[in-house]
Amino acid sequence: MTTETHPGQDPIEGRMNIPAPAAKKGNAGGNGAEKSASTSTPEELSAARTLIAERLRQTRTRLVEARAVVADKAKCTAQATDAYVKDHPWQMLGVAAAAGVLAGVLLSRR
Repeated sequence: MTTETHPGQDPIEGRMNIPAPAAKKGNAGGNGAEKSASTSTPEELSAARTLIAERLRQTRTRLVEARAVVADKAKCTAQATDAYVKDHPWQMLGVAAAAGVLAGVLLSRR
């Protein structure tokens, strides 16, 4: 597997490094959020605050739902693993022993 980097791209995380002035030149969002606060009216600022608060609430709700889904999947996986280990104890002992031997071999090769 090879990872190619392009000019302006962070080679570690793969993100584009865009200087702040270049990012503000107009293609920032298209919803008017990039408008300067100094030229906004109080009504526009209030509407922006309301929009941001609503989006934050929606994001928090989605995060809570995602957390519940992940917790349910983890619980199901743990129960299935527990049942398998109880049904096949000698196989699990063999897998654990093989993993221990492999770890020992890899660590002794330093």
